Amino acid sequence: MKRIIWSCLLCTMIFIRPAFPAKMCLKQESNPTCTITQQGDADTIITCGSTTFHFVQACSSSSGSNGEIKDSLEPIWPGGNYCWIKMISPKTTNWLYISYMIGGCVSVGPCSRALYLILHNNISSGNLYQTLMQILNGSNPIPSQTFNLGGSGGVN
Repeated sequence: MKRIIWSCLLCTMIFIRPAFPAKMCLKQESNPTCTITQQGDADTIITCGSTTFHFVQACSSSSGSNGEIKDSLEPIWPGGNYCWIKMISPKTTNWLYISYMIGGCVSVGPCSRALYLILHNNISSGNLYQTLMQILNGSNPIPSQTFNLGGSGGVN
């Protein structure tokens, strides 16, 4: 009888997810210098001090609003007017809404450029690290913007 009870407890511990989320342990840095770079059309890398944050972008027909977070998006590019980002390192997050593209997305490149512009123009260098830590911890503090692709295919 004891063997059956222990077996049931072990199975329960293996198959039931813990009630608390996993926490990331990162060295807290004060006033690190941050650099933003783009790799290809869909990747944005932000390095703050010794920590590197890697984001991917997606253009979707799933609408969004300032600060919105979604578990999944459908459909993802091609088509759609809404840009979403997802941190994939040092931790994978949900999709975060960042911008509306007037004229639609012809690729994910404009979404990547939008992320760069929003971070570069709206968040001071000193606050960028704190913003990234908030994203890491499950919020979306990025101020959304509307961009006009115009006829050039770039973000204005």
